[in-house]
Amino acid sequence: MKYIYPLTIIYQNSLLDHALKELKYSGETMPERFPSVQHIFKNKNRVRNVNRLRNEIADNVNMERLSEKEMKEVLQSFRQALVDLGALQCHIKDH
Repeated sequence: MKYIYPLTIIYQNSLLDHALKELKYSGETMPERFPSVQHIFKNKNRVRNVNRLRNEIADNVNMERLSEKEMKEVLQSFRQALVDLGALQCHIKDH
């Protein structure tokens, strides 16, 4: 399970980057696309930070696994970013 978290973050970041490309935001990389889309995100700092975390993972082979709480926060940030872009619909069921 040690390597699942970093790979999940890389995958989620790629998914978000793909959504930005599909929505025709200009730029060669996510950091280049970010200025034109940041106003859409409810929490642009979290989106920027998870992209930095992805880069840290890609550059650091010995990166430690995130805690379960940290991983949930990162995944929630990606999920919210995709919802903000309209690339993912959020359905909340009433109980």
